[in-house]
Amino acid sequence: MENAKGRFDHFASGKGRLFVSALGSNAVEIINIGGRILEHMISGVPYPQGVAFSPEANKLFAPAAGESYIYDGTTYDLITTVDFEGGADNLRHDAAIACLRRLW
Repeated sequence: MENAKGRFDHFASGKGRLFVSALGSNAVEIINIGGRILEHMISGVPYPQGVAFSPEANKLFAPAAGESYIYDGTTYDLITTVDFEGGADNLRHDAAIACLRRLW
């Protein structure tokens, strides 16, 4: 991660990738764990404070600056943003809850 600036915040993993909140770079960096390479960088995420990946939904969640950004887990295209005042510094993904929600 040659172009990383400042510090990192939280990390998440899934499907052989490590998702990094690159706080100082205003980006979310995706590392291919097997290849140990930077696979993709989502830039323009203002001050990302957390990151969570849902393998079941194949979505990446990155809260930053009062909003939560939701990305497709394959293409990393932005799906939507959700207002989230107060921030979400530390996200968690719970597969059991995700499974229950699919049943509703």
